[in-house]
Amino acid sequence: MLSLRSRPAARIAASPVIGRARLFRRGLAMKLTERHRAYWRRNQWLTLALLTAWFLVTFVSGFFADDLNTISFLGFPLGFYILAQGSLIAYLVIIGVYVLVMNRLDRKYGVAERR
Repeated sequence: MLSLRSRPAARIAASPVIGRARLFRRGLAMKLTERHRAYWRRNQWLTLALLTAWFLVTFVSGFFADDLNTISFLGFPLGFYILAQGSLIAYLVIIGVYVLVMNRLDRKYGVAERR
């Protein structure tokens, strides 16, 4: 078994765990600016909002499916229609909103991919 001391220094620095620990100890790790923090904060809020929408569409509408089934929509019980068709449409809308908003945020904060 190889010990840490018998490994070449280049391999130790290239090791993801040991190399990262050395960078943090030496203060060489990337320092986040206020702009980075603002970008990350906006990203987290967007993700939280879209996950909340996903949860509502997936679980809350399923919980109230019996009550919604008393209403008819296009000849189908509304609870069935929402869970069978509406949820799929809502998932596509959630994905579309995420793509549009993140592209806008990327351009705003200067981290957009080059095309």
